[in-house]
Amino acid sequence: MAFTQKPGRQSFPKTGSGLPSPLLQQKTAATNAYIATRRADNRFSKDELKKAENFASGAAGTGLMPGTSISSTTGQSQANAYEKKLVTQSSGDTFMVDGSGNTIASAKYNPHGNKDVEALKSKYNKEKASTDDARTANANSQNFRASLAGGFTRRN
Repeated sequence: MAFTQKPGRQSFPKTGSGLPSPLLQQKTAATNAYIATRRADNRFSKDELKKAENFASGAAGTGLMPGTSISSTTGQSQANAYEKKLVTQSSGDTFMVDGSGNTIASAKYNPHGNKDVEALKSKYNKEKASTDDARTANANSQNFRASLAGGFTRRN
């Protein structure tokens, strides 16, 4: 009998932190494809329809997903705007600030090589694109659920 050794650690899947940004930003496309498939099937269980009805009417425990709100003009769920901003001072220093104006990250301007400022801008653009994509996917999903019940009826 030959000796075999099992590895001490398990192989866990990668979390996606090293993936290029075009591969990370596919939530809206995947959600829209799922919605199109569900609409084409047009078969929903009584439980799904009841949950959709409760969600559309604003029943307790059926809140909106984070980063979304109901538009007062259209009555549909919409993605909220990205609250973080990138601020560049006249000196060239760049800051990423949250919605309250608190500094999250900063980079000093260097006339001999501006790698820090460019890295901060790149980080901001990736976070903004990812967040906007996720919020749009959430809004589309909520609008689909509400459409199963005939639309939003009593949500704030």
